[in-house]
Amino acid sequence: MSQTMNGREARLGILRGMASALEAAQMTYGPCGWTVAVDYSSHEIRSTKSGSTVLEDFQLSDPCEDAGARLLCHIAQQVQKYAGDGTTLASVLAHAIAVSAHRQHALADNEAEVYRGIRIASQMVEQFIAERSRPVTLPSEMHSVACSASGLDDSLASLIVEAFRSAQYPFAVFLQPSPTSSLEVLKGLLLDAHVHDRLNHPCKSHLLINPLIVIYPGELKTWDQIEHELEAATASGADLLIAAQRICPTFRATMPANIDRPRVHLVSLAMSRLPYPFEELREMFGARLSQSSRRCIIANDKVFLELVVGNFETERAGERAIRAALVSVGEIGDTASRERMERAAQCAASVRAALDQGYVAGGAAILVDAARWLGSQTVDDATAAIGIEILRQALLVPARTLIDSAGECGGQEIDAMLAHPSGGRTFDLRERRACDAGTAGILDATGVVITALRVSASVGALIALTEVLVRQLREGNQVRSPVPQYAHH
Repeated sequence: MSQTMNGREARLGILRGMASALEAAQMTYGPCGWTVAVDYSSHEIRSTKSGSTVLEDFQLSDPCEDAGARLLCHIAQQVQKYAGDGTTLASVLAHAIAVSAHRQHALADNEAEVYRGIRIASQMVEQFIAERSRPVTLPSEMHSVACSASGLDDSLASLIVEAFRSAQYPFAVFLQPSPTSSLEVLKGLLLDAHVHDRLNHPCKSHLLINPLIVIYPGELKTWDQIEHELEAATASGADLLIAAQRICPTFRATMPANIDRPRVHLVSLAMSRLPYPFEELREMFGARLSQSSRRCIIANDKVFLELVVGNFETERAGERAIRAALVSVGEIGDTASRERMERAAQCAASVRAALDQGYVAGGAAILVDAARWLGSQTVDDATAAIGIEILRQALLVPARTLIDSAGECGGQEIDAMLAHPSGGRTFDLRERRACDAGTAGILDATGVVITALRVSASVGALIALTEVLVRQLREGNQVRSPVPQYAHH
């Protein structure tokens, strides 16, 4: 059975749900954001400083408000997927855009104009940010980006920066939990792939020691196709990495009963991205390599194979091997290790984005500068003017939220930042004073800021178009599960 809500009632319900979810998620916002403890219905307690983690299981009893919370979760997940960081920034910005669009709704002839105006204004701001982006040229700039993303954890930021500098380019950085912090540089092959296994690792990564690697040039349907190649591995109990052009979902069901299934990892290779022709790759993993000492790391749908270069059949293959950094994130305890791994992953994503697209001086500060710049723009298109005003108001909210969370008056500081003639002003949360973002080393990856803006503007603009909300009534009108309880420290 379904129930519909129309017009203003639907939009207000969604906005209430977004506000409720944001109240918990925005506690993690910024380098000085608080840690949020999520108490799940399964009695598991998880500490996190990631807005995406806070929102992923957030539920509300009212179905209409729950739809708003799920929209905010969708925004965080999209930013996490494409940028790896900036999830809370996107959530704060999306809610601000939706609220501002709701206020301006009466000024437009129809909702489609509001949507188009926001998209036009968003593209203008993206161009503004891109023009002010600077390439990373110094290790100190890389460290500043890493420090902001890691929650002002200098030791973690230094470890991630050293990993990127050691691996060089092209590179890969993999994280693993460990009681102590360490960095190891490996050399081998990096293959884009889709990992079929569900790996029980906090960051979905797995390290195999001396695995037997089977490369099959075709589609794997049954275990019989590779039975002879795996006789030795079956007897020794070694980890198996089975890679093929395509692996059928039914393949695992055909495995013999005497095989230790958790030790078998299936990888469907993305053939268009392989650095080697498939037959050449298979030849390299022949008999000479099957007994050599090597490791295999699986993480983020990528497979890195550490190989002994001297065992390659040709020197050309050795020249095409890349370097990778294996970072051991030092922390004791499952809960603390998981939280530190999350921050390390966000830190690594921000550094990679900065190396690819550059950095800007303070993510929230550049949005304030963009808001001031938008206010000075004159356009003939009335629709674009509405979108510019909506986005101009919303761009001030992230900086105001950061300053308010530090116990200062956000509105007063924002006015001072807008009044500064040269721009680039921000509020140093550690020193609790206004300063120049670039001089203070408060830097953020350009790609993270632009991705957060793009996703939040898209979803926030869609909420302005919402005229009908259709909700499915569950049996007994019950929600999916109890609402997680949030605490902060």
